[in-house]
Amino acid sequence: MLKVNKELESRNDKSQSWRNFPEEELFSELIFCILGSRVSFEKAKSAGNHLKRLGLLKPQSILNNLTESKKMINKSLKDERYPFAKSKSDYIVKTAKTVYKTNNTSLKKILLRAKNELEAREVLVCNCMGIGYKQ
Repeated sequence: MLKVNKELESRNDKSQSWRNFPEEELFSELIFCILGSRVSFEKAKSAGNHLKRLGLLKPQSILNNLTESKKMINKSLKDERYPFAKSKSDYIVKTAKTVYKTNNTSLKKILLRAKNELEAREVLVCNCMGIGYKQ
């Protein structure tokens, strides 16, 4: 429990400086939120780090080949014994497509345009599959 608490506190300290994050890091953080729904923190962290190590959390790479990216993310999540691998891989790819291609924007722009945290959350919930108000 203490280990999880320290990790959350560490991540919370980092979240205050999101303006300094490169776009790819913001996308990774969003994916960690998607992966964190309905699974333990440890399982989500492990799966997210695995995808990151494999280079599968780069929005531009996902956009270059949506179908292949979805397959690779799904396989990688299954390799990690992550539950809901198929739906989460679908959410990740659809989120990348919606944010970067359909809406032709970026996460940083979405966050900067928001008047406050509630508005930013609302925009993310509406545009990112697998994100709810609890994430």
